[in-house]
Amino acid sequence: MMVLAFALATAHARADEAQSMRSASIALGRWQADAVCGAPAKRKRVAFLIAGLVRTLPLARVHRSIAQYGIDAMGVDAAVFLELKSAGTGRLGAERGDAGAAAAAIAYLRPASARWDAAGGELHAALRPCGPVPPADAPTHWVVSQWLGLRNAFREMVRHERREDVRFDAVVKLRGDDLWLGPAPVWCALDGLWAGAAAYANLAGGGDDSYVGGLDWWLAVPRAHADRVFTMAGAYLNCSKANPQHSEKWLAQTLRGTPGLALRRLRDLPRVIVYEERLAAKKFCAYVPDYLRPACHKLRYPP
Repeated sequence: MMVLAFALATAHARADEAQSMRSASIALGRWQADAVCGAPAKRKRVAFLIAGLVRTLPLARVHRSIAQYGIDAMGVDAAVFLELKSAGTGRLGAERGDAGAAAAAIAYLRPASARWDAAGGELHAALRPCGPVPPADAPTHWVVSQWLGLRNAFREMVRHERREDVRFDAVVKLRGDDLWLGPAPVWCALDGLWAGAAAYANLAGGGDDSYVGGLDWWLAVPRAHADRVFTMAGAYLNCSKANPQHSEKWLAQTLRGTPGLALRRLRDLPRVIVYEERLAAKKFCAYVPDYLRPACHKLRYPP
């Protein structure tokens, strides 16, 4: 009994320490942004959407870096919306995640909404009108699943706006399997975002403007244009179109085809995708700033 009591006390102490760390991270990010961007009255309200397979999100180094560098460092009034899957299929094949292990990550991120496997049979119902449902390892299957999850997270955000009588200034899409090695830009550095004139995307590789890779990474869209971008699952399921389309190219075309909206490329954000029990993020270290590459190449999962 004494051992159990000690273990519970230790767990509570660690949880309290984590929450203190997060509170300090939020306060520091706002303080820094207010010093650079102006008084707190100018601070922007931003929704952060994280949708997809749980993957490495339960690892403390992953979800704490997402919070500190991907969210808090922007210095905004943030609300997080999680739409997580414990199982699915993607380029890496079949994957499963432990919902229980992600509890600490969810608590640390302090989401306004967190849902697990909420779509249920939504994917098959969406695909069926277009003919036989593709197998789970078919690109159409997992690309549509990705977009349905993102749409669901966005819809939760809209419900939050209505319920709380607020409206966000911008919507940022994050990955749940990113390890951030440094901070995202402070909010006022993304000037076109607040004017409703530009979306910002972290594009990997390719030096020419026609390159569209990486649009499923970090993406920031003005709220005025967010409905069109984050509910694209319906358009993707248009049975008159040839499926599967190139998901990232299609998103880039949507952004570039939106009247009054420019697509600005952000290269070398200090974030890297990592997968547990797989090769290091070796493939993705080429996309972080040069000074971070030695540290990036040291990443191995599990450690």
